[in-house]
Amino acid sequence: MAKRHNKQNSWLNIGIVAGVSAILLSYLFVLDNFFVPVGATSTNAVVANVVVPATCFTVLSNINLNFGSVSPGQSTTVSNAVMDNDLVGNNQANAFIDGTNWVVITTSAVNYLPSNTAWNGVSGGTVTSSNALQLSFANTNFVVGTTATTNALFYFGTAVPSGQQADAYSQTINIENSC
Repeated sequence: MAKRHNKQNSWLNIGIVAGVSAILLSYLFVLDNFFVPVGATSTNAVVANVVVPATCFTVLSNINLNFGSVSPGQSTTVSNAVMDNDLVGNNQANAFIDGTNWVVITTSAVNYLPSNTAWNGVSGGTVTSSNALQLSFANTNFVVGTTATTNALFYFGTAVPSGQQADAYSQTINIENSC
């Protein structure tokens, strides 16, 4: 039980114990109507930070391009499509591209350069008017997003050098999404 002591502007706490009429337990002085109760707590704030790293993935719609039969000295149109998207990532990406030399499938012997393959963002162009594939990654300036409507379309074509021997050739084209 708490009782205000009027003359000293303080609180007088009186506890009742069986067999004793009253015992003085404590004084708590109030100065200018401000007091700090015994056992008061203090609160501070903690600022928490977290970094969620950007992730992007390269998801290609097609992993096999077949240019068919192309005679030496001839080329295809740039029309074989590969769609690049990043549906499983959480950040938009920039697409980069490179390729290996063309090799004979049966022997893996290098026969001609990756620059005989061309890529473009539009279908129907010629190999000579499109971007030549290189051995090192090149920025395509394509932005690949994380939704189905923000993908990049690559169209590929190839030119077989004059005098190239009849055989089956293979090349690896690498598309990288970097965020």
